[in-house]
Amino acid sequence: MKTILIFIFFLTASSFDLKANLESAPSLITKSFTTSLGDEGHLWEVSGLPVDDSKPVIFLIGGLRGDEPYSVAAIEHFMINLDQDYRNGDDDAVELLSRVTFRAIPGLNPSGLKLAAGIPAMFPWNGVSWDDDGDGFKDEDPPFDLNGDGVIGSVRIEKPWGEWKEVLSKDDLEITKMKKADFVKGEKGGWILRDIEGDDSDGDGLYGEDGLGGISLDRNFPYNWQFPYSNSGGGPFAVSESEVKFVVDELLVSPEVAFIVNVRDLGAGMAYPMSNESSDKTPQKDKKIFEAIGERFKQQTPYESFFMAKDGPESWSKKGNFLDWAYAGLGRWSVSVGLWGLPKEHEETGELIFEKAWHQVSEKEWFDVVGYQDWTSYKEGEESSGWPIYGRSRIPDGETRLTGILDSWLKSLVGELPILNIAIEESERLGSETVKVKLRVWNSGLLSTDSDMSSRIRESSNVWVRFPESDSMLVVGLPQINLGSFAPGESRSWEWVIKGREKIEVSPTHPRSFVNSLTIDPKEIK
Repeated sequence: MKTILIFIFFLTASSFDLKANLESAPSLITKSFTTSLGDEGHLWEVSGLPVDDSKPVIFLIGGLRGDEPYSVAAIEHFMINLDQDYRNGDDDAVELLSRVTFRAIPGLNPSGLKLAAGIPAMFPWNGVSWDDDGDGFKDEDPPFDLNGDGVIGSVRIEKPWGEWKEVLSKDDLEITKMKKADFVKGEKGGWILRDIEGDDSDGDGLYGEDGLGGISLDRNFPYNWQFPYSNSGGGPFAVSESEVKFVVDELLVSPEVAFIVNVRDLGAGMAYPMSNESSDKTPQKDKKIFEAIGERFKQQTPYESFFMAKDGPESWSKKGNFLDWAYAGLGRWSVSVGLWGLPKEHEETGELIFEKAWHQVSEKEWFDVVGYQDWTSYKEGEESSGWPIYGRSRIPDGETRLTGILDSWLKSLVGELPILNIAIEESERLGSETVKVKLRVWNSGLLSTDSDMSSRIRESSNVWVRFPESDSMLVVGLPQINLGSFAPGESRSWEWVIKGREKIEVSPTHPRSFVNSLTIDPKEIK
């Protein structure tokens, strides 16, 4: 039986001591890469025997943003503990790693993490200076907390020609919303609204639009990358950042990658591609499989939500994102998993649960937990408001309840993969040394050997069966049989006429599937 390789990819955690983790597991590091700013990242691997490249891969990637430290901590915890269990002879770990290998890049974006550790706000970038507003200057006009309330929110300015009007919340919340006035209906405006709180530091008439470090790794992947979208953080061209190039190069030369998981700090659930900004749609055959994966995910984790990525956090569905490239560009089964939302405790067990995904939580629920800074003045006629960064945009520092939250599910991924079996369906003796056999191969796993999307983009790997080199001779039939792709439960058959008395071993081959072999003994065929 072939072994599966699970590849895990996460962002560096600023809230945890990465150096200590590296020192505790130096033997896990197999490769290193240098970021665009010169920082070092690492590829980890945990594997059992046999250690070779014949094992298929499940590739997990997370922490693409500078403000996603918990995804790194989750993977480092998983990798180190699995390695320790294996070295201590734990039966479950030995069995698991006899079938799969786990690889991880715990920090794809170490440069961004270092910078984000000192910024109490969202920071999706990798720290590379970028001219977001196209004025010839870089990072010169960052957002700024004008009224000192700890929130970088929106700004409204009272002007008689303003198009915006106040709308009181329907939830009895201390929130005053803004809505464009319908002047045809006789509504009055009176306010100008700016989305981002900040000064116009560069005098270009825009506010807080060009902050520190403007390239987002999760907008720099080659699928659906578009210019001039780079002015919104995608970089000067696709795969311009060395961190992204490392990932793309690794996956392009890894046909054994069977399944990819993109772990995020925010989200509180599982999402599947495609995004609302993608040019393709998820094929219905793949969607059904994704839905089955999501149901099993909900059964094995505290998360109760499964959704399409376009319906999740806004940052998951930008052009050039990793998830869409992994699925629609590379052609591999891929999902995203978000760690954090609005947490609750189970009434009976006290365990942490997330009943809703991050984006499904209402403003009323967020208000009850983290509050809201309503409009306050910082200058005559000018006010700002918004949600606190921690609670809605970042995981609170020191949160410990996420430790190990994905461990059991990550281990269970081995059960998702395709399993190719082979058996003799019919047999007949034609002579003293000649037999005819009808062989059948079927997939008893939960995944197709390749997604329907991979076939569409011509990135699928067909299942082959080859007549083995031996003293026996193939009289009738093709020595190499191309069986194509296999959906769960699908089977195909063919016939061979074989001359000889020696036993031969036959097995299907596919780089991303478990395979079982069959021994044919001509002497036993009647």
